[in-house]
Amino acid sequence: MGSWTDSEVAGIRYFSGTGTYTRRFDLSPGTLAGGRRVILDLGEVAELVDIGINGHRFGVPCGSPPYSLDLTEAVKSRPE
Repeated sequence: MGSWTDSEVAGIRYFSGTGTYTRRFDLSPGTLAGGRRVILDLGEVAELVDIGINGHRFGVPCGSPPYSLDLTEAVKSRPE
């Protein structure tokens, strides 16, 4: 996505407030088998973020690399 301050759209470039991103993903059956973990790599984080998955909240302040979260307890495999 990139930084909002680099946007060509003035309404985005000068926006000051909260933004929400939503992403849906499906885990195949067996993904969590054998003690496997599901790790979300956030890449570079320039601001405060709050991650929510299936009712579980994960707050991640900037300035604390690595920017990754273990989501294993929050995710669910889809039924076979």
